[in-house]
Amino acid sequence: IWSLLRNLVLWRASVKWYAGALVLPAAVRFTALSLLYSFGYVTSDFSFRPWHELLRLFLLMLILVPLEEIGWRGYALPRLQMLYGALWASMMLGVMWSFWHLPLIRVSGSYQESRSPLAYIIVFTLTILPISILFTWLYNRTRGSLLLASLFHAAINVTESALIIREKDGLLLLLVACALNSVLAAVITA
Repeated sequence: IWSLLRNLVLWRASVKWYAGALVLPAAVRFTALSLLYSFGYVTSDFSFRPWHELLRLFLLMLILVPLEEIGWRGYALPRLQMLYGALWASMMLGVMWSFWHLPLIRVSGSYQESRSPLAYIIVFTLTILPISILFTWLYNRTRGSLLLASLFHAAINVTESALIIREKDGLLLLLVACALNSVLAAVITA
């Protein structure tokens, strides 16, 4: 338990890792939105949540996400990597992680709320796999920092919640963001 908690406060890493953990999720999401908008696939019929709601969500995530990351990256990932290597460990963890989030499809107002659970879990699993690879890369490059993994996770959740968009546009946005994350995952594993 102490080694897990120690990695939660492992903060000694280059500022580039902090910048990447905090900025990459928004950069991917808004690049995807810009691409869709510039090609006419998404209308300007979207808005952003008020900053104070996002700040409140980020603060909540700073409390909740480390508890989740202790399990995923702190406990499961090192053990899976020893047995299967970084890529397969990331993929297995991504599948488990997607099923962990399955109950959130019934939470009203959640960005994961869905009227179609089967379609949601398929899409969510596909989109979480490249993100899981990015998590593993960040975790490994920062000597197992759960702090940075938690900041990355919180930034993803806040970014996902920041945009208010029509459901059909949201799915397309999610898939384009997934493609961008997949390109990033392919580059870092090449």
